[in-house]
Amino acid sequence: PVAQLAIALLNRAVGEDADDLMVEPREDGAIAKATIGGKVHDLIGFPADTGRSLVARFKALAGLDVAKKRTPQTGSMEIVLHGDVHKLRLSTSPTAIFENLKIRLLSPATEAPPLADLGLSTEQSTILTELAGREQGLILFVGPLGSGKTTTIYSLLTAVAREDRS
Repeated sequence: PVAQLAIALLNRAVGEDADDLMVEPREDGAIAKATIGGKVHDLIGFPADTGRSLVARFKALAGLDVAKKRTPQTGSMEIVLHGDVHKLRLSTSPTAIFENLKIRLLSPATEAPPLADLGLSTEQSTILTELAGREQGLILFVGPLGSGKTTTIYSLLTAVAREDRS
């Protein structure tokens, strides 16, 4: 059943430490892929009807409108996999065959490491902390998948967090 396939794919993706799980339509069916270590790997192929049902299953789990197929949708959900609570961010986009689905697998919540533990110099940590403490401004974090953008942001936010500030 599609419900078991959905869970099996998520378990496999988490077990292989994947960043993303994707269901892509093909002219001759559909394929599930995972981004592992920055590279996309094919997991399993299946008939187009199974692909459509799988996308619908994930949309329903994330509270998305299952009937809405011609416009992109985004949503999120939490699920327990391998004993940990994982947050999933889902996005769909229409194609000529059926919807394309991408699921970002977010690791279980862990405490953000101090900025000093991220490989930044003392000067870089000081500058970032000072900039983040200002009343106004913008700091951009850019880089490829897996380069540490989110970890750096969480570490910085933890460093400048105060009770009187949102």
